[in-house]
Parts: sequence; structure tokens; C-alpha cells
Amino acid sequence: MVLQTWRRGVSCCVALSLWACAASGWAYSLQQDLAARYSDRDIVSVMAGELPVTAVRQPATIALERGIAIILIEPGYQGLTLHAAETLAARMNRWGWQTLLVLSPALNGAPLAADKDAAQPDQYTDSTTSWLDANATETHITLLLNALNQQIADVPGYRMIIAQGMTAAQLIKLNAEDRIAPPDTLVTITPFWPDNTTNRQLASLVKATTSPLLDITGAINNRWEQQTRLLRRRQATTALKMHYRQREMATDLGGHSAITSVFANQLSKQIYGWTRHLGW
Repeated sequence: MVLQTWRRGVSCCVALSLWACAASGWAYSLQQDLAARYSDRDIVSVMAGELPVTAVRQPATIALERGIAIILIEPGYQGLTLHAAETLAARMNRWGWQTLLVLSPALNGAPLAADKDAAQPDQYTDSTTSWLDANATETHITLLLNALNQQIADVPGYRMIIAQGMTAAQLIKLNAEDRIAPPDTLVTITPFWPDNTTNRQLASLVKATTSPLLDITGAINNRWEQQTRLLRRRQATTALKMHYRQREMATDLGGHSAITSVFANQLSKQIYGWTRHLGW
């Protein structure tokens, strides 16, 4: 028994170290991609507390500007990857939105959880970032958004934040608890957190959000998000949350660049319809 416990502990430590190295390498690679693809005038650097964060700011390409959309890029191969975020941003630029592409907390060095077993209930996860520490990530997102809001304070019009997965779940929580400056709308894609207790709280947090919310379900195949899908919509309906819409997208539209473009195309249409519904 002692030997088995020791082996499990070693395995967790090794896996955590490998993930940390992979995340660090991924972040470095994306930083290089951003630097190579964009000119210095497009690159924005802000400080989230003591942590430097790189973003790409793109202007609207029509005269009638609507505002600015912050798009949080996810690691991995599904959903809001760098390529998908770039495709989405280009579409939104043509609709009059400035865009700010930002690496998600998982790629910005947010602290890992100290208790690996608590972060991975039932030894199951749908996310390579499941070892992120929940409280530390909330702090990081709060600092990051404060810094970004200062950076874009001169931009007229509406404010939109688009996020996926665990980052989206944290944004819902921070917005519901009034811990971040409320954007004019949140767009969350398959929000979840890989912990039963935390994940179950999402539905009541959706009900309590102060910003209009476009709740995209499906999009990426995730068991945790599926568990709260119907409950999120039900809670918003019974609470008479007027500016809430849940929309389903096809699953597993990530990976190959052509398929990623399909994901970005579907997502952009959902966002366009949502902003028209809001009267923007």
C-alpha cells in the first residue's frame, strides 16, 4: 500500500512537471508566433501584477466602429486556438470591432494547483490545464483584465470578452461576484471547471452575471460542460435573465486549419447575431 501510494505520488509529480514544461514551451512558441506574424505596432505588452503579458491589437477595418473585443486564446487543438482566434478577429475587424488577442491564463504562467488529486476528481479531465489553481487563476484574470482595460480606455464603443473552457468559467464567476469591471457582453464557449463542486456552481453563477451573456455550448467535446448545459439555461430562464442566450455549435471543430476556420465561421455568426439582438 505504501509503495503504491509512493508510486502514485511520483507519477503525479512527473506528470505535473511534464505538463508545466509543455505549457511553458507552448507559451514560448506562441510568443514567438505573435512576434513573427505581427509588426511591433500591433504588439501590446501589459503587466498582470508582476507577470508580463503579450497581446495583439488589431484595428477595425471600417469607419463605423462598434467597440473592442478581447479574445482569450486557448492552448490545445480544439476551439479558440491561435488560428481560430485570428480568423475570428479578422471577421470582427470587418464588422467594425477592434480586437485584442491575448494568451489565456494557462499560457501566461498562472500558478498550478498544489493538490493534484483535488484538481482531477475521478482521475478524469477534458483539459490539459486542469492543474491550474482556481484561486490563483481568478487573481491572474482579474489583474490581466484590469491591465487590459487601462490599455484600451481610449477606445469608444462597447466592450466584449470572448473566452473558452476553464477561463470562461472563471470569467462567469468573477462577473457574477462583481470582481471585474463588467463588459457590455460576455461570450463563453463550453464553460467548465474539472471539479464537481466548482462545476455545479456554474449554473447559479450564470444566473447572477451582471453582463449580457452568450453561452455557447458544444463546440468542443467536454463532459464537464455537458453536465451543466441544461441547468445553466434553466437557471437563467427562471431568474428572468433577459440578456442571456444559449446556442449550440457542432462538436470537435478544432485541429486542422480548414476545420478550425469552420469553427471560427460558426462562432462569428453566433456573435454577430447576438450583437444584433442587443441592438449594436
